[in-house]
Amino acid sequence: MEYIYNDNKPIYIHSLIANDTILDNKTVCKYLSFNAFIDLIKNKRIRLSNITTYEDTYEGIPRYKEVLEAFSRSKKFKGNEYNEQRKNNILLGRKSYYASCWNLKQRESFLMWKAYSDFSNGVLIFSTVRNLLNSIKFNNYNTNNGDTSQSFYGEIDYGYKRPYKSEHIKAFAKPYYYKEESEFRIVLYEHPNTEDKYKYIEVMPENIIKRIVINPRGTDEFYALVKDLCQNNELINTKVYKSKMYNDSKEIFEKFLLKLPEI
Repeated sequence: MEYIYNDNKPIYIHSLIANDTILDNKTVCKYLSFNAFIDLIKNKRIRLSNITTYEDTYEGIPRYKEVLEAFSRSKKFKGNEYNEQRKNNILLGRKSYYASCWNLKQRESFLMWKAYSDFSNGVLIFSTVRNLLNSIKFNNYNTNNGDTSQSFYGEIDYGYKRPYKSEHIKAFAKPYYYKEESEFRIVLYEHPNTEDKYKYIEVMPENIIKRIVINPRGTDEFYALVKDLCQNNELINTKVYKSKMYNDSKEIFEKFLLKLPEI
């Protein structure tokens, strides 16, 4: 069984084993630098990065049991030259995948702020999976000479647990150690690959962004600036909030003090 490519809708990567509407109402969020936020609302686009540029140098390598078993069997019948070429083809195939990474979380995270944004000027945007997908202009195609562009979406398979139903799942798989990210991806597959580091897809920010939280160290001036930008870029109904991260810690500490017995 394989996917059917027939329109400009993205394919849910796990649709062969799960309902493709299962994530529709899930909250997704994305940490952005201020420059990336400006690019999103001004140029109405999101950037997808080639997965070979990610910190994990094994991104996109299909470390699934079925793949490893097939590779192991082939070694018994093929020479070293063939196996080396096959390995190189696997590594080269990763360059055809570009991803925009989001998180299936409803609240901000200190570790995510630290890893994916600047504490002094980053923003965190919230949406739902369905609003996000409906706001993106996908351009899928297949030509007679074999050129292909196809979009996928879905949550990350941590630990390579899902059945290997399609080779494209390798762009949605990571080691178990990354599980705390609760990552959701939009992935673009292009063949032949163009060696580009990035691809851009048109979006409608006003339909994507439902809520914005500014970074924990954001000043009142920065908060006012983000609100101003929203008002001037068709994001009139978007709610902008200050981070509660440090305030929550302060409130917890103050409540703790109130519970202490008097000396």
